[in-house]
Amino acid sequence: QASTRRAGSHFDDFGEFFYPSRCTISPPAPSASLLRSLIIAASANIAVMNSKTQAEVTSALRKARRARQHALSFCCRLPGDDGVVVSMRVLVLRSLEFLSWAEDTTGSAVSDPSRWARCLLNEVVGMARKSLRPLQFTELFLNLARQMEPHFVQALFPLPGSG
Repeated sequence: QASTRRAGSHFDDFGEFFYPSRCTISPPAPSASLLRSLIIAASANIAVMNSKTQAEVTSALRKARRARQHALSFCCRLPGDDGVVVSMRVLVLRSLEFLSWAEDTTGSAVSDPSRWARCLLNEVVGMARKSLRPLQFTELFLNLARQMEPHFVQALFPLPGSG
């Protein structure tokens, strides 16, 4: 909302009054930075799976660790911040949508896009687990499960990395 002073109107007695202003809805600011870091980490995990030499494995693991540290430092800078929780919600939903798309278009859960989408979902869930308090983490995934279509719920639960 915005406030303004209207000169010469019957609102002069009240001073300022409130009126609706333009509303812009977008993901929270941290979403893009978190997504970038988690995409780098997921891509590095795929590189580890496809590596042929120990040097490639070491390089990919180092890259994944740096990306995770960047994302975690960003999340832990604002502990308990609603923006981080909403960002996690957006990232989980987008990861599930991508996973569903990858499995629908390739017809296989073991294709390269599906493996990449699963790695990204693992990274997002792992980051949520590390950066959110246990109650926030539980609330996030229970609320997501209530709002999702059934085939998304099957892809999400059990949570990646919890087995």
